[in-house]
Amino acid sequence: MTIQKQIKVWIYLTRRDKSGVRFLSQFRSKKEISPTRIKNIAELNIPPENAQKLDEIIFQSRLEWEPWLESADSFDIIKNKIKKRGYYNIPISFVPETGSNNINLAPEIYISSLIQTKVMTRRQI
Repeated sequence: MTIQKQIKVWIYLTRRDKSGVRFLSQFRSKKEISPTRIKNIAELNIPPENAQKLDEIIFQSRLEWEPWLESADSFDIIKNKIKKRGYYNIPISFVPETGSNNINLAPEIYISSLIQTKVMTRRQI
């Protein structure tokens, strides 16, 4: 019997002008995912109480913020990935707006049905 590694999946909001990031929640998954814009929370099969809170936050912030989903092993790694994409004013520590910051208490989501956007590989400068 093999034990599958649980991957941390982060849901966060980024300002459309790249001047800020808000971390909403953290979940577990069996599959890694590259940065993907969330179009519909229902596609993620999140437990209803978490989905409702996330939907409310995303709806209230829809004019200035965009919701994203991405996997990373730690908060420092996700911060660096976001910073490389040109965002600034990233929080120093992970304090989620919904849910717990303990990955063991986080529910598992299923992202296999989520359509990921295709991104060209960029050359490192």
